[in-house]
Amino acid sequence: MGQEQALLGVALERRPYAPPDQKGLRAWRSRSRNAVVQGFGSSPPQGGLFSAAGAVDDWEEVSPPQEWDHDHCEFCGARFMDQAAQRELEEEDPELLSEGYVTIDSKADQWICDTCFADFKDEFKWAVRDA
Repeated sequence: MGQEQALLGVALERRPYAPPDQKGLRAWRSRSRNAVVQGFGSSPPQGGLFSAAGAVDDWEEVSPPQEWDHDHCEFCGARFMDQAAQRELEEEDPELLSEGYVTIDSKADQWICDTCFADFKDEFKWAVRDA
């Protein structure tokens, strides 16, 4: 789904999830994709998960963005939240994760769950650094 471009050979570390600093956060909405995404880039997302069949280039910036309180595994979509939120929501969502592998030395954190890390570590040639 396009992960090779951003995740091949990157350095990762395993740590508890923490939402990123909100400074510079922007959001875009695509009606054809039925999606709203947030990020720190200067343009809407392209490729990968966002190149849905039949979708047109209709991204529009929306504001203000919602507070960024979670991330998703780049492969399976599992949701990461900080430990306090995870404890609060564990009955509602028992599969919610509070730690995992995250890219380091990159512009934006990209999270990977333990299962996907085990499945793709060799294929993607990840180096794991101590936190």
